[in-house]
Amino acid sequence: MSSKVIVIGAGFSGLSAASHLARLGFKVEVLEKNSLPGGRSRKLEVDGFTFDMGATWYLMPEIYQHYFSKFNKRISSFYKLKRPKPAFRLYLDENVKLDIPVELEKLYAEFEKFEPGSSKKLEYLLQKNHKKYNKAIRSVFSELNDSIFKYLNPSYYFTPSCYKASRISDHIKFFKNSKLKKILEFPEIFLGPSRFKIPAFYSLMNNSRSGLGLWYPVGGMHKIIESLEKICYNLNVEITYNTNVDQLDIIKGRVQSAHARNQNFYAEYFVSSADYAYTDQKLIPDKYNNYSQSFWNKRNLSPYTLIFYIGLNKKIPQLKHHNFLLDTDLKAHSNEIYSNRNWPQSPAIYISCPSKTDSSVAPEGCENLVAIIPVAPELEDHGKVREHYYDLLIRRLEKNIKTDIRSHVVFQKSYAHSDFSHDYNAYKGNSFGLHTGCVKPSLVNKKLPNLFYTGQSSYFGSGIPLALINGEIIANYIFKASGGHKS
Repeated sequence: MSSKVIVIGAGFSGLSAASHLARLGFKVEVLEKNSLPGGRSRKLEVDGFTFDMGATWYLMPEIYQHYFSKFNKRISSFYKLKRPKPAFRLYLDENVKLDIPVELEKLYAEFEKFEPGSSKKLEYLLQKNHKKYNKAIRSVFSELNDSIFKYLNPSYYFTPSCYKASRISDHIKFFKNSKLKKILEFPEIFLGPSRFKIPAFYSLMNNSRSGLGLWYPVGGMHKIIESLEKICYNLNVEITYNTNVDQLDIIKGRVQSAHARNQNFYAEYFVSSADYAYTDQKLIPDKYNNYSQSFWNKRNLSPYTLIFYIGLNKKIPQLKHHNFLLDTDLKAHSNEIYSNRNWPQSPAIYISCPSKTDSSVAPEGCENLVAIIPVAPELEDHGKVREHYYDLLIRRLEKNIKTDIRSHVVFQKSYAHSDFSHDYNAYKGNSFGLHTGCVKPSLVNKKLPNLFYTGQSSYFGSGIPLALINGEIIANYIFKASGGHKS
């Protein structure tokens, strides 16, 4: 008889773990708090608009294909990939915008316009980064096929060691032009508090041999999660929605059941794809915590976000699929959110407009916008604050694209700290989990040998590829720990 595993949460890492466990012969049940799968990458459908509530970047396609190959599937069996062109549009100030093309030769030409000789420096950096990227991918795959136990060590950085050799700061110093520096340095605001800690791997200039490696799944990022859900169903994984686990019951030093909806769900093994801190601090008694409250209070978290989902009843030709409003002092923005812990006065803003690539996500003649503003932690995000930043967003956008937006808004929804806490039990309302410079917590509960962690903050940031890999790591470990999964 096969052992049973309960997986808490139907986000990417949860469904990845569930599908791999089922592939290995386990009986698996997933308990999901919300009515849809995806966790932070759920979809929002309203009035003909379909919004991706979370991730909007599709990077590291090799890892997606690795996941599907484990089930003898190809990406093309589930969704079609398109490459947005240009890769990004950057509004550097009111009168200067720069399109980052996917073709490398065109990118070099754009850099030359700002600083003669800069294209050679960029080419050198991209080639260096490409080698590190390939080394990192090989490292992940070889270690998955070799030994997964190093990942369970709390002192191990999930980011492979070759990521660490090159930082965003290493790129910036090569250039003199202030606008080129801004192009290279602004990811620090969206990824973490210091360019000296962020791998250059995460910069806008990440590339593949054929150009900038950014893709888009037609229908939206939620098409990926729907693919994982289908694979789970094909493997007879049971997924129960609207089921919020509020307690794990412990008997004789092991988790015996997950409590939800006034009933107990029993299993031999338990995997939490919920927020790590929430599981560690709220779902189990204090004496079984992996870490203290002070440990979590000292963790260096990735940015918090204020997000706006906006539907427009007209087309905006001035916008591309990916846009950044960088017409501001980036250093001031960074200091406000990472050092002073205040609401930023004039923030950098990212705007996704997937309707440029995919007509299915908005009604005919309309645009679908998702605007993300990086902000500080533990702030009051009440209505007046959100209204202020919505007004600021619209004014800044209208100033840069020089057209009316406000009167064409037919739908608007905001999402911030309190929503992340309510919907995802996110620690202090955080959006992306641990920053890349942190030590990764252990994936195994050190006092409860049948409890494992694969959710937010058990890996770095909110990268979907890392979530997929984390789910596979845990499934492999449970398989080995169970002696071949026999009950």
